[in-house]
Amino acid sequence: MMLNLIDLIPEEKVKDEEDLIEKCHEIIKQIYPDLLIRWAKIYGNRWSFIRGDQTGLSLAMEKHQLTKSVGILLDNPEILTPEQKEELLNGLKEAFLNAKYV
Repeated sequence: MMLNLIDLIPEEKVKDEEDLIEKCHEIIKQIYPDLLIRWAKIYGNRWSFIRGDQTGLSLAMEKHQLTKSVGILLDNPEILTPEQKEELLNGLKEAFLNAKYV
């Protein structure tokens, strides 16, 4: 079963990609409150932090590209089962793919 983040976002459409990131971040923190996540804008090989937990960097951190220009960094991915992580990442990719901006 895939986590459908678009269905969890309130009825109103999101304004832009930044708004979608904000809404997804809030939903993820409700579902996985202990998960440390950071969002990044991707510029070629460079990932630029834009939102999320700013506590110390983790050696176990995982980077996942969601779109050509947006990525998520999981600082403590070990708190998720492989199935939860796959469900989360697939749900995020689907949310960004199907987002309708106002």
